[in-house]
Amino acid sequence: MEIILPAINQEIHSIKKSLSPYPRRSGWLSFFTSTYIWNSPEGLLVLAGMEPTSWQEEFMDPSGFRPEAHDNPVTPVALYQETSLLHDIKAGAHPIKINQGSSHHSCSFWILQLRRPWFINDSSPSTPSSIHHQAESSFSLPPPPQDFLSIQSALVEMSATDKDHIHQKEVEDALQSIVGQASVKHSETTIKFLLHAISSLVPSTKSMAFSSLALFLKHQPNPVQSLFASLEELLHSTKLDHVSHGLAALAAVFQLSPSHGLEILQSDGFLPRLAESVIDILALDSRKKSCKVDLNHALSEFLALVMNQKPARQAVMSDWPGCIDWLTRVAFETSTTVSLSARCAASLALVKLCLTNQTNQTPTALPSLIRLTRVLLNAFLMNHNSPTAIEGLALVSQQGSTREILMNQSDDLLRGFRALLLKTGSQTSNQLPSTDTSFAYGIATILLHLTTYKAILTEEEEAADRLRKLAIRGSKADRSKKSEEVDEEFIIDDEIVFQWIHRTLEKCNDLMDTIVSLVKCESKEVRRTTGRVLFNLVQRQQCRGKILQAGGGRLLMKIIASMTIPTIPLINSSASTPEPASSTIVASLDCNDLEIIQALAKLLITTNPLLIFGPTPESPVLLSTIQPLVVLLVHPSATLLQIFEALMALTNLTSLGLQVATKVAEAPRLLPRLEECLLGVRTGENQMVRRAATELLCNLSSTELVLAHFSPQSSLQKTTASDTQGSYNTSLHLLIALSSSEDLATAMAAAGCLAILTQHSPEIGRTLLTQPKLAQTLYRVSHVIISEGRIGVQHRWVSMLGNLSYEVEHQQSFHNFFTLDLSKALISLAERLCEEEEESKEVKRITKVVLEEIHKHQEA
Repeated sequence: MEIILPAINQEIHSIKKSLSPYPRRSGWLSFFTSTYIWNSPEGLLVLAGMEPTSWQEEFMDPSGFRPEAHDNPVTPVALYQETSLLHDIKAGAHPIKINQGSSHHSCSFWILQLRRPWFINDSSPSTPSSIHHQAESSFSLPPPPQDFLSIQSALVEMSATDKDHIHQKEVEDALQSIVGQASVKHSETTIKFLLHAISSLVPSTKSMAFSSLALFLKHQPNPVQSLFASLEELLHSTKLDHVSHGLAALAAVFQLSPSHGLEILQSDGFLPRLAESVIDILALDSRKKSCKVDLNHALSEFLALVMNQKPARQAVMSDWPGCIDWLTRVAFETSTTVSLSARCAASLALVKLCLTNQTNQTPTALPSLIRLTRVLLNAFLMNHNSPTAIEGLALVSQQGSTREILMNQSDDLLRGFRALLLKTGSQTSNQLPSTDTSFAYGIATILLHLTTYKAILTEEEEAADRLRKLAIRGSKADRSKKSEEVDEEFIIDDEIVFQWIHRTLEKCNDLMDTIVSLVKCESKEVRRTTGRVLFNLVQRQQCRGKILQAGGGRLLMKIIASMTIPTIPLINSSASTPEPASSTIVASLDCNDLEIIQALAKLLITTNPLLIFGPTPESPVLLSTIQPLVVLLVHPSATLLQIFEALMALTNLTSLGLQVATKVAEAPRLLPRLEECLLGVRTGENQMVRRAATELLCNLSSTELVLAHFSPQSSLQKTTASDTQGSYNTSLHLLIALSSSEDLATAMAAAGCLAILTQHSPEIGRTLLTQPKLAQTLYRVSHVIISEGRIGVQHRWVSMLGNLSYEVEHQQSFHNFFTLDLSKALISLAERLCEEEEESKEVKRITKVVLEEIHKHQEA
C-alpha cells in the first residue's frame, strides 16, 4: 500500500485491538500511533492517533453520538469535545499537524472518514465553520483499503514502515556527523548507516549519503580499512537486501573514487568470496517467487560499472573465471526467475567486455554483440524507462552490424525515445529535469551513431586505419577458435544512411520531436551531441527542408548559444589592426563544436536567411548568426570544407543589405582571414575557397571598413606610412590579378569588387592610376580582359574603367593609362558585342561612355 504521509509520533505501538465498525458511523476506532491519508469515492479517509486512554470506553458508546444534531458533513467521531486533534489536512504529501490538548482527551487513535473531500485549516476543527470545501481534483491520494482485513493488514505494514521512519533521524545524524567531521574515526554503527543509506529510497537521504561517502573517502587516512569490515558484513549477509545494499555501496565507492574501489576489489580473496556468497544466496532464494530484492540485477549492475576500468576488468577476469558464464546465463535467461532489468544489466557488462576485448584476454567465449543488442533493444521497447538499456544501446550503436539492427527497428525505437523524453520532461517548462540527463545523453549518442556518415580521411589517416584493421583482424584470428561469433568490421554505406534519414524524416515527426526535447536539456554535453546529430541530418541537401520545417535553424542557434563561443566585439576600426588576443580567444572553442556551426552554415547556404531567421535583415536572431560563422572561418582548427561553407554562408548574409554587411565587416580578423584565403595561406591553392572569399569580399566592398582597408589616405589606418602603402598595394594587386583568373566566378567577383571600390572611393581610383606598379598591372590586365570573351568580367571591368575615367586631377597619370591602344581595344570590344543580349547591350553602352570621357579629356 502506498503511504502518502509519514508517521509523526516518536514511537511505534502494536495494535492493541482489532478494528471494528461502529453503527451510525463511517469510521472505526482502534489504537495505533500513526497518521496516514487515503482518498475514497465517499470522501477522505484519515488515520490519526495517540496513546489510548481510559476515557475511550465511554467514547466508544454509540449511544453518545447523535449525527442528526450536527449540521456538519463530518462524522460524529470527529466532533469530540475538548480535543484539538486535527489541524491543516492538506492535499498531497504534506504532514498532518497534531496538537496535543491540555487535557488527557487528546490521546486517542481515529480512523475518520469525511463524506466529501474537505480541507480543514482551522485551529478548532470541532466547529462547522472550520471546514471548507475543496475541489475533488485538488486531491491526488491513493484509494483506501477495500475491507476490514486489508485495513488491519495495512496497519501492520505501516508499523514496519514507521520503524524505518523512526531510524531515519539516526541515519541523518550519522551522515551529518561524517559531513561535519570527515577525517575523524567513526563508529562501526555510523559506517553501517552510511552504507545502508546509499540505497535509500528517499532522494535527499541518498544524495546526502553520496556526499558523506565522498568526504569520507577523501579525508579518512585509510578509508578502505575503515569500510572493509562493515562492507564485507553486508556482502556476506544471508539477507538479500543487505547484500544488495553492500553491492550498491561498493558501486558508489567505484564511482566516487575508482582507486579505492579497485583496492577493495583486489583485496586477497575478496572477489571469489563475494561471487561464491552471492551465487549461494541466489540458489537458496531461487524458489521464493515473492522476493522483493533482485540480487541478479544488483550484481550485474555492479559488474557493468566495474567493466569501465581496465584494471578492474582484469581483476574480475582473473579472480572470477566464471564471471562471463554467469553473466551470459543471466543475460539470455528466458524464465521469469530472472528479471528484465537483470538481463539488461548483464548484457551491458558483456557489451563492455566485447568492445574492450581487443586481444585474447578472456578465458571463455563472449557472446556476439548482435545477440546482446537484441536483448537490450527488447528491454528498452518493453520498458522505456531503462537507463541500463539506453547505455548499452549507445555503446553498440557505433558498430556497423548492430547499427543496422537498430535502423531496421528505428520506428519503435524513436517512438520510445519520444515517449520517454515527453514523459520525463516538464509540461510547463522548456527544460528536462536534471535527473533525466543520463537518459537524454544516451538517446543523443544513439541518434548520433545512427546518423553518422563515413568519415572522409586524409592519406595519412587512411594508412593508419589500414594498420589498425590488420591488427584487429590478427587478434580475432588468434581467438577465432573460442569465439562464439567473429564480428567482422561492417561499415554501412553512406547511401543507406541517407535513405534511412530521409525516410525517417518523411515518415513521421518522431525523430525531430526527440531532437527538440533533447535541446531543452540543460546539459551542455547533451546539447553538443544533439548539435552533431543535426549536423549529420543536414549533410544532404534533400533533408534540409524537413529540418527547417521542424525549426532546425533556431534549434542550432539555441545549441550554439550554450557553447563557449568567443565574444567578437563589433568595433569601428580597421580589421587590419593587429589583435593578438583574438586568435587565442577563437582557439578557446572546442574544435569538435565546429561541426555544429557548420550545420548552421549549410542551412544558410541553401536557404534564404530571411526565411529561417527573418522576417527582416535587422532581426536580432539573424544578426546573431554572424559571430559563430566568423569564428568558424577564423578558427585555426577549421577544415577546408568548414572554411568554404562559412564563407558561403556569410556571403548569403551580406547579400541582404548594407547593415548586415557592415556587421560582418566589423568582425575582428575577418579581412586578414579573407586575404589569407585569397593568397592560399592555410588553404592551399583551393579554387573553391578562393572563389568564396572573393565573392564575400565583393559583397563587403561598399562598407566603410573595407573601403578604409583599401584606401591609402583613410584616417582609420593605424599603421605607419610604409606599412600602409604595402598593405593596400598588396590588396589591390591581388584583386587585379584575380580579375583575370581562369575561374569565371572568381574573376567576376574580383572585377566587381574593384568596380565597387572605385565607385565609392575616388582615393582608391586615384591610387590605381598614380601608383606606377599598380597602373602597369592594371593596364596589362585590362587588355587581357577586353580581348577575351567573358562578358560578365568585361561588364564589371569596363564599369571600373568608367569610374577611373573621371579621375582627371593627375593629367599625366590619366594619359599614361588611357592610351591610344587601350582606346582601340575598347572600340573593338564595342564592335564585337552582340546587342541581342541584355548584358551585352549594357556593356556596349558603358564602353561608349568610357570612350567619350577619354576622348574629351584627351582633347582638353
